[in-house]
Amino acid sequence: MDKLSIWTGNTPFRKWLLEGVTKKYYHQYFDELKNKIVLEIGCGSGGGTKMILKYFSPKKIIATDLDSRQIALAQKNLTNEKVDFEIADATKLNYHNNNFDAVFDYGVIHHIPYPSGKSV
Repeated sequence: MDKLSIWTGNTPFRKWLLEGVTKKYYHQYFDELKNKIVLEIGCGSGGGTKMILKYFSPKKIIATDLDSRQIALAQKNLTNEKVDFEIADATKLNYHNNNFDAVFDYGVIHHIPYPSGKSV
């Protein structure tokens, strides 16, 4: 990920926006994911991971990002026994089917290339 994308993904405005979107559009799912296991693709600096913990109260979060710098930043920003941060490519995840009760993607899907190699 380039430096501009890293910076824009880690601003107070983005964190504020992320929280607003979570509360407005996902509130009906808050109770459904309590004590469940969830996967977050593209966790970045951990902002989305914090939102998932705060509003959904899962038993476990596997938070992934392709960029090791982002994983290091997320680990620095958030220490919680319910969270495991992992470096992972969203196009080549190494998890068994039905491992997770939900999968979160807070704005990373447009970074994932089509199978043909073109980006979205």
